[in-house]
Amino acid sequence: MTNTPLSRKLGLMGLIATGVCSMIGASINIMPFMIQRNVPGIGPYVLPAFMFAALPALLAAIAYGLLATAMPRAGGSYHYVSRGVNTYLGFVASFSQWFGLSIVIGVVAYMIIPFFRDIALTLNWTSGAKPWKPALFGLD
Repeated sequence: MTNTPLSRKLGLMGLIATGVCSMIGASINIMPFMIQRNVPGIGPYVLPAFMFAALPALLAAIAYGLLATAMPRAGGSYHYVSRGVNTYLGFVASFSQWFGLSIVIGVVAYMIIPFFRDIALTLNWTSGAKPWKPALFGLD
């Protein structure tokens, strides 16, 4: 193993914070409310669906943990796939992961306003809002 100038200072709390913060935006805050709003009668099944989805997430976490101990270098999915299969597929895996996260950022940005609207309507915080007039913007 060669010496790298990268310092390894990401501890357990930093790793947990990174994982939690990447999931809070789309998964925990927005999607259950939007699913509940658009699919009538799904209410009691949202929490079991999240628990069911925790199993593949746990298996992926175990796999990444094992790969990180077997190949302790920076690079993540690119490093693991390029060493295990080939460099082109390592690039595809890494780029796909980056592209997926970029799409999630766009989805969160698009869905956050209806999310806040639904929360405000649920809590009856509509007294301070002005009605939207589409004629002002030429959107009749």
